[in-house]
Amino acid sequence: MRNLSIETADTLRGKTPSTGIRRNRVYAGDRVCSARGCETRLSVYNASDECWQHTEVKPFVLQVPRRRRSTKSLPEWPTELPAPPHP
Repeated sequence: MRNLSIETADTLRGKTPSTGIRRNRVYAGDRVCSARGCETRLSVYNASDECWQHTEVKPFVLQVPRRRRSTKSLPEWPTELPAPPHP
């Protein structure tokens, strides 16, 4: 196997900057919060019919897939802790 640098590379491959970019969803721009008495204009990026003050509070749970490690790669921990040094 040979090491290729930019000067000796036969072919360089890449992607154009626009590949894989997804545009944000946009909603109607002339919407107002649906809560009684609220006159807050909603952003074109807000999918909800209500402003942030009148939207129901929901807990945020970040779902990130965990990487699994085999038990062989885990470090071995001592079964007993060493005694603290005496001053």
